[in-house]
Amino acid sequence: MVGQSNFAGNIAYDDLREWLAMAERLGEVRTVKGANCEEEIGLAAEAVLRAEHGPCVVFEDIPGCPKGFRLLLNMFAGTRRNSASCRTSWSTTAPCSRTS
Repeated sequence: MVGQSNFAGNIAYDDLREWLAMAERLGEVRTVKGANCEEEIGLAAEAVLRAEHGPCVVFEDIPGCPKGFRLLLNMFAGTRRNSASCRTSWSTTAPCSRTS
């Protein structure tokens, strides 16, 4: 039974795009366009990751990267996003838990 698990997760999204759309509807996402990866993204990451409830940040139109390339930062930070990412509903704020 290689690759199988006895834990079946119930997740409120099917892929990252769907998760991002849900997070955007909740106002949990900040979008930054045109930041360079050599200084600005690093500085933003330092500030956001140190904040207790820092926002999820999507960097778009990054100079030197292919068109359409995006960078997602701080996806699971904050109680609301972390809990919602593991639950079947985004309205649930209880912590993630496994059931036997």
